[in-house]
Amino acid sequence: MAPPWHRVLLRASLLTALLSLPGACQKPGSPGYERTVEPPRPKLSSDGGLGARKSGGTYTQVSALNPVPSGKQHSAFSLKRLNHPTRLVRRGKSPQGHADPVAADGVRPLTYTAESRTLKAWLASPHSDILRGPSGYPTIVYIHAGFALTSEDIRAVEPLRAAGFVVFLPTFRAENANPGDHEMLFGELDDVVAAVQFVRQQSGTDPSKIAVFGTATGGMLAALFSLLDGPAVLDTGSIAGIPGEDAFDLLPIPFENTDEERSLRLFLPNAADIQQPHLACVSGQDVALVGAARQARARAASTKLLELEVVSGPHPSSVSACIERYRERLTGRLAQLN
Repeated sequence: MAPPWHRVLLRASLLTALLSLPGACQKPGSPGYERTVEPPRPKLSSDGGLGARKSGGTYTQVSALNPVPSGKQHSAFSLKRLNHPTRLVRRGKSPQGHADPVAADGVRPLTYTAESRTLKAWLASPHSDILRGPSGYPTIVYIHAGFALTSEDIRAVEPLRAAGFVVFLPTFRAENANPGDHEMLFGELDDVVAAVQFVRQQSGTDPSKIAVFGTATGGMLAALFSLLDGPAVLDTGSIAGIPGEDAFDLLPIPFENTDEERSLRLFLPNAADIQQPHLACVSGQDVALVGAARQARARAASTKLLELEVVSGPHPSSVSACIERYRERLTGRLAQLN
């Protein structure tokens, strides 16, 4: 068993990875990479609705349960979210202060609706029409790190815009002065669902070519999204998005501290229930995250939907390498459609 000081260092490294913002650029190379067989592309299914209720003195949030194609049952993860609403012991805004992204060329603010809340978002247009098809542009719903969207997130997605993708950057309940209570990866997942539905309805966006991709806590949401029945998307991916089951030990959690509440916010204990293809990219120096991602891959092995890639360098500098790897993966998937 690792000595206490070693476990503390691993958890401190994990906390840094979960909350950090995109860092310096680093090009990926062959050393340090770990790949598995490319997963198959899923068929599209219908979207779903959202719901919420209050119970007693504790705020209770009911997850979205999306319709599934005829003859197919809901995933175990979706049913768990429906049957065990989260219980918050603390209500309020996101623990991270914010400064909304400043105006940038080709980036405009807008709003979308989730559970009757009007939430902020930013839409970043591509730098070229290279990927534009008859039905519009492929779009990446990019989920930010931490608990607020900043200008750093806008800068981080520049390589995706340069490659020809539209990038939609949503904020979530209780973030960036939005209404609602911070739920730390529960109700926020329903907001991700609403963001995907919003993007699918926008003119100029190809509804069959939407991906969900996130960094750190945003990566955790992207990984959780891959466990849902729908809305089905072309692909999902994460950077440092599959931590171990002790991920919340150093965080100021707003929910009841039970195993079930934690499990509903983590990909690892639910990995075998993955529904949509997912690339998990992680720095080789984030030892705890690499170990957790490998466990998840083993649990999801029978589905062939989870791919793991380990890149060299510390987490901050590996973010750009992971973004580049995801750009390659997604452009490859688009090529397969043509």
